[in-house]
Amino acid sequence: MKVKLGDGRAAEVESVEDTDLDQEYVVAGGKRLTEADAVELAEDIIRRHEPRRAGRPSLGKGRSPQVAFRIPAETKTRLAEVADRAGVRESDVLREALEDYLARH
Repeated sequence: MKVKLGDGRAAEVESVEDTDLDQEYVVAGGKRLTEADAVELAEDIIRRHEPRRAGRPSLGKGRSPQVAFRIPAETKTRLAEVADRAGVRESDVLREALEDYLARH
């Protein structure tokens, strides 16, 4: 792989491990690339390409059951407002409301 050095020359390296960025002057994106920059870039790339688990974590052991139902648009709007004011997800508001209701009955 060729690496462009700060003085305009190109150096041939077999892998990025061959280049000590604190000793060599390597330019990337118009800025000198340091070892710390390289670590940060690598961590960002790894984070963006790690496989992600779909969905929310389980609420207990195993897969959490789901309940779906329809509500009027006005109720949905009010739900969103309450969740936003509380800084929580709509599902958190619904879960708490259902638990309160079931505790009373």
